Amino acid sequence: MNDQIGTEYNSTMPLPTSARQQAVGPAGGGGGSVTLVVVALALGIIVALITNIHISNIKKEAEGKVFIIYRLLKNVEPGYKIKFNKDVEEVAVPNKFKDMYKNVVSPDRQTSFKNRPIARSGKQGRWLSLDLYTRPDGDAGVNIPDDPDKKLRAVPLPITSKFTPGQLYPGLYIDIYAAFPDPARSNRPSSFWVVKGVRVAAVGRRTEADATSRSGGFQNITVVVDETTAVGLLNVKNFVGDKGFDVILRRADEKPNADERKINKDVLKMIGY
Repeated sequence: MNDQIGTEYNSTMPLPTSARQQAVGPAGGGGGSVTLVVVALALGIIVALITNIHISNIKKEAEGKVFIIYRLLKNVEPGYKIKFNKDVEEVAVPNKFKDMYKNVVSPDRQTSFKNRPIARSGKQGRWLSLDLYTRPDGDAGVNIPDDPDKKLRAVPLPITSKFTPGQLYPGLYIDIYAAFPDPARSNRPSSFWVVKGVRVAAVGRRTEADATSRSGGFQNITVVVDETTAVGLLNVKNFVGDKGFDVILRRADEKPNADERKINKDVLKMIGY
């Protein structure tokens, strides 16, 4: 009787519809897993992008806090021309030590020294410094480059730091100007170029071999020119007197033409030569 009224459940009997739904979950339940995977992948990509951006920002910030100098990878002897792509390695130094390395060749100075033979020997591992190029062993004076014709001369010129660019240091190339009475302006003074593209050998008492010292205030600079230009500069110097000369910095690879390397003919006429 009881067997007819109640049927004993066993695992082979089909479940009611509601029971099957409770066992396997709602219809289409597999789609939830796919959604979770997609979300996880998207979050992973976003995290990777944020990480890369953060690393890039850190690198940019680090680049702004260092400066580059060069270290020799081999021993070099006087007369050798440094090959910047194979003879040296770049070294990043924190900016807080910049004052300690003012006598070294940096990327912004590289053009001035690219095809220039060194003047003294240097051992592997030492910094590529200015005195390697400009001071023969045992000589700390003003450097005059090798001159087969023996016609180069070093000429001191009166100048004051208040008229001079703050980044002027030995080894740079400059254009020299001075003020003269201008007939076109009722003899009021106008600036005229005197000579262009000359190399600075010293700023005050600071030579290329002493580039670590601070220039401070100075009353003169020394430039290296040929003998004829040197005489012309002395004549202009006598005319200019205490008023001194003005200078304009120029790129080392921006070479003046032949006429600009000589004393301006108009200036010579103004001073009676």
